[in-house]
Amino acid sequence: MQHKQTIIIEAKNELEALRKLSALQEIAKNISSDNLATLAEKSKKAGINTKIQLFQSYI
Repeated sequence: MQHKQTIIIEAKNELEALRKLSALQEIAKNISSDNLATLAEKSKKAGINTKIQLFQSYI
């Protein structure tokens, strides 16, 4: 079942916003809601983007 929601995405331009939206849709499709909540909580930590870049080959 699909549900349509509206979200606000902060981005430098329209292309970046579309890329973020596409990535969020793919993540939401493939990850459980509990794990999404964990990702959301962890995303608040300082330096998380650097950590993801460092470990992206392991994910």
